[in-house]
Amino acid sequence: MTSRVLTVIATVVLATLTLATNAEAQRVQPYSHASLFYIYNTWTEDIPDFGEQKLSEGAFGLKMHQLLGDQAVFDFWGSFASAKYSDDGDNDASLSSINDTRVAFTLFLEDRQWSIAAIANLPTGKKELDPEEAMAVFGLSDNSRRYVVRRFGEGLDFGGEALFRPHSESFEARFGGGYLHKGKFQVLESDEEKYKFGDEIYATAGVSTFSEPVSVRGGVTYKMYMKDQLGDVDVFQAGPSVIVDGRVMYNDGIQGSAGIVIISRGKGEIPEGGSGDFVEEPEKSGRDEIGFDAGLNIPVGSALGILGRIEHVSLSANDYDETSPSFRPEASHTGFGGGLSYIMSLNWSGNILGMFYTGSAAENNDLSGFGITAVLTYRYW
Repeated sequence: MTSRVLTVIATVVLATLTLATNAEAQRVQPYSHASLFYIYNTWTEDIPDFGEQKLSEGAFGLKMHQLLGDQAVFDFWGSFASAKYSDDGDNDASLSSINDTRVAFTLFLEDRQWSIAAIANLPTGKKELDPEEAMAVFGLSDNSRRYVVRRFGEGLDFGGEALFRPHSESFEARFGGGYLHKGKFQVLESDEEKYKFGDEIYATAGVSTFSEPVSVRGGVTYKMYMKDQLGDVDVFQAGPSVIVDGRVMYNDGIQGSAGIVIISRGKGEIPEGGSGDFVEEPEKSGRDEIGFDAGLNIPVGSALGILGRIEHVSLSANDYDETSPSFRPEASHTGFGGGLSYIMSLNWSGNILGMFYTGSAAENNDLSGFGITAVLTYRYW
């Protein structure tokens, strides 16, 4: 159930891994651009008395930010992804498919003091999985390691957001909230009923400063969830979550960025017997999470830059006893890597970044991974 807070993870990951963020990028970017990207991640978990489990994923796609005059913006994200699973027990599984398409339309009002956004997840991905495909996809839902596409297809999700954005030349605040309706989707080809995650309601507040050479951004979001449904039956209600994030950016020849995200999850609710009433779950099933990342872009000449990055993600164990089937252990990984950025012209730029990961998926399960991200961006006015 914890994957709800990561619905937009693909967009966030792509923006974070670019590593060349400066203060101006935190505002609405004053130009249209389109980026082709390829992101590959592979992880190996060494399980005592069982052997190694490997799960790899590659995603190729397009991210577009299109200005529509001075007061509106259209954003698009779509991709094609492949996943492959194997283990020492001779189990193999793979899946390749177009993924869901995410779109957003944002309208700015009253000298950008207000913004209203409509967002949608279009169900273009593969939802009805055979057992082999499910073996590959279900492992991607583990948010203790980095994957870009966590479910290859969902239902038609749509919603809206309204923000009050008082600002000056060097400061902007954000206050508002939104609602996201989650659509039904069929997980397995053999399923007789469709599953629906609970709708999301959220409130958010944040501030950003725009100055040189140091700028700061921070915010907090509170999310509530409606009940999950299997067919027409309510089966679970996730507990509320609080997401706190902050980022410091430096831009003085060398560009740098460091950020932190903290996610705290509350107890959910479960049905009580056959009464239809919901009660608080006996223990918290969700895991709290903290993540940190830092990156540098060091110029070498007028066009070339050297990239460096370090990150750490840590999830606590949930509150269930280790003997319970609902227990989820603590997990963490640390990543470090580097790459190159290159400005080909006023319009074209690109970067490539490689990452190595090490960590643990449970107390005695060693975890290792490798990732590569390549982005080619075209800016136009």
